[in-house]
Amino acid sequence: MINKEYLRKENLDRIKEIFRANKTFPSVTLRDFIDEKAFLKMKNNLARMKFKDNYNPLFFSYKRCESGRIVKDFFNSEVISFIEEIIGMRIKKPAPDKFMIFSFGWKDYTVLNDKTAEKDGVDLIFDFTDGWDERFGGAVVYSNGKDDFLRISSMENTLSIVERKNSQRFVQYVNHYAEGRSKLFILISL
Repeated sequence: MINKEYLRKENLDRIKEIFRANKTFPSVTLRDFIDEKAFLKMKNNLARMKFKDNYNPLFFSYKRCESGRIVKDFFNSEVISFIEEIIGMRIKKPAPDKFMIFSFGWKDYTVLNDKTAEKDGVDLIFDFTDGWDERFGGAVVYSNGKDDFLRISSMENTLSIVERKNSQRFVQYVNHYAEGRSKLFILISL
């Protein structure tokens, strides 16, 4: 399932170096993370899922669906072992509410606020978004409250691993340039 190039020892060592290089936001983004066959199967399964609107104007607007089988297919023992190797710690299986599948289209966003503050941890963002342009907005942004930001842009079949250390995340407002397109990703908070 995982791109075999990422599993080679020298590449895995380099990924670990990159992850730890940014002291403020330890992170790494891996393109073409899983093989094409597995990716297309997951994407087709996502296309059949029913998303529900979630809206609270002070905090967020987005669509979300239950994680179900898709996240279980993605978050298997091979992926868990790979991520544990990168972050340097064991992963306990997160609660179901920490497995989220999101769709963000025009006028969708999340806002940083004290009511949604999360504890330190690690986020896995697996992106299914095809043909997304940065001018559409919708980037996942991490902030530590000290004018430091990490911006995760969208690209299909990409896994971003981000350690949240004294930081919070939000999703930038998706503007009218998206023209009916949606950003689709899985977020797993460890």
